Amino acid sequence: MTDGLIPGGGGGYLLYNGALGRLAQRLHTTGTKLDGQAATAPGAPDAGVCAAAVASVLELFAESLGGIVDAFSVSADTVVHNQGVYAKAEQTITYVNTPGGCKIVRGIL
Repeated sequence: MTDGLIPGGGGGYLLYNGALGRLAQRLHTTGTKLDGQAATAPGAPDAGVCAAAVASVLELFAESLGGIVDAFSVSADTVVHNQGVYAKAEQTITYVNTPGGCKIVRGIL
C-alpha cells in the first residue's frame, strides 16, 4: 500500500490527490487513540518493596507517551500546512520540456 506516495521521475516522489490529507488524518487518529489508551491505563501494581520504583517507571512511561502524542499532533499539523505549500507550488510552477530535461521557468523560490 503506497498511501498515495509513488516513485516519480528523477529519484523524487509523486503524490496522489488527497494523500497528504489522509496522512495528516492518520497521524491525528493515532495520537488520539494513544491518548485515550493512556487515560485508561491501570494504576501502579502492588509490587511490594519495589512499588515506588515501579510507580516511578510507569510515571516516566506516561510522560513519554504524552510526548509521543504531542509529536503525532504536531506532525499532523505540519503535514496539513505543507500540503498547502505543496499545492501552491504546484499551481505556480511552469515546466518546459527541453532536450536537456524538464526545466522550471517560473515558480516560488
